[in-house]
Amino acid sequence: MDERKKPLPYLRWYVSDYRASRRVQRLTWQERGIYRELLDECWVEGSIPDDVDRLAEIAGCPKGVMAEAWTNLKPMFSPIDGMDGMYLNSRRLEIERSEDDAFRVRMANAGRKGGLAKASKAKQGYSQAKPAVIAVTAEQSSSAASASGAPGLEGPAPSADDLVGPEVIRAILDNLKTQGKK
Repeated sequence: MDERKKPLPYLRWYVSDYRASRRVQRLTWQERGIYRELLDECWVEGSIPDDVDRLAEIAGCPKGVMAEAWTNLKPMFSPIDGMDGMYLNSRRLEIERSEDDAFRVRMANAGRKGGLAKASKAKQGYSQAKPAVIAVTAEQSSSAASASGAPGLEGPAPSADDLVGPEVIRAILDNLKTQGKK
């Protein structure tokens, strides 16, 4: 699955909302545990099946316990449109998922915009740079140049205007190769 389409590995959990819900407060401790397991499944998979046997497997509880709990838990989930009631989801989780997806899209667009601006600025800066022209003769080798104190090997560091791009370096190397063959 494409990383951008995966659900987030975390779910914002609003404890005060959960504890303030009268519907949740009416649940037994077992039903609350099962409810949390089913919410987690909804978050990761996008839905839960409306099948007590499969739900018991998801929640890790006996089928009898799930069948008894399901009468109180089922109203907390909504059928998914077009699925004929076979799959359910949580309205609250879908709201959270939509907000998370919108946030990820905003962040991706901002990152893309920043990357394009950076690339454009780098391209513009590169095209405006004045490449230095370096003349190299066949007699000059790296050892001779360093021994003779060739410019750029001693003294202050070169300025940004003195720096050369890769094509200038390639041209110098090609020039050295052709002069060495003569």
